[in-house]
Amino acid sequence: MGMPMGMASVGPGMMGAMGGGCAKCGMPLGAEFLTIQGQRVHPEHFACAQCRKPFTSAQCFEFDGRLYCDEDYRTLLASCCAKCRRPIAGRCVSALNRQWHPEHFVCAHCEKPFSGGAFYERDGMPYCDVHYHQLFGTVCAKCGKSITGRGVTAIGKQWHPDHFTCVGCDKALAGQTFCEWEGKPMCKKCFVKLPAHLRAKVAGAKS
Repeated sequence: MGMPMGMASVGPGMMGAMGGGCAKCGMPLGAEFLTIQGQRVHPEHFACAQCRKPFTSAQCFEFDGRLYCDEDYRTLLASCCAKCRRPIAGRCVSALNRQWHPEHFVCAHCEKPFSGGAFYERDGMPYCDVHYHQLFGTVCAKCGKSITGRGVTAIGKQWHPDHFTCVGCDKALAGQTFCEWEGKPMCKKCFVKLPAHLRAKVAGAKS
């Protein structure tokens, strides 16, 4: 965070005695100059980085190497990034009733930017489609991707309709009679091909 500064001093001097030009613009210094943070500059450069108004006194505030007047520094503090809690001096993203540095408005889980700008909200934090549904929503038991429309609920899991298929022959089973084999759906035709002792084991688990 910025700190109040009172380190500007006015001092008379000639260019030859100073041995250089203005630290801000590089032009020669006149008889009057300011020493700010150990560097000599023209008095007109001692101004707020935001409103460009010259400081009326040596009192100013510093943030990331730039000086601000009291009013603009307070405005800077009022706009803090929701993630890093540091002031936002330039471009920002406004979302979820807060402001963010563009590079900090990312998925709260994988910390990657949002594809196309779309995101989901949970407890005031943004999430990408994949991790929102993995953490809080519904994902397909076969492909692991989110189910945003119609789905199939079976064997204690959720599936995309076209992914609810027989583990043996990959036949679509949505709306069809099926058997469960090791937590996965299996059509009747594939089930009867299993060895008798395996079919008996499945039957015994159901009873």
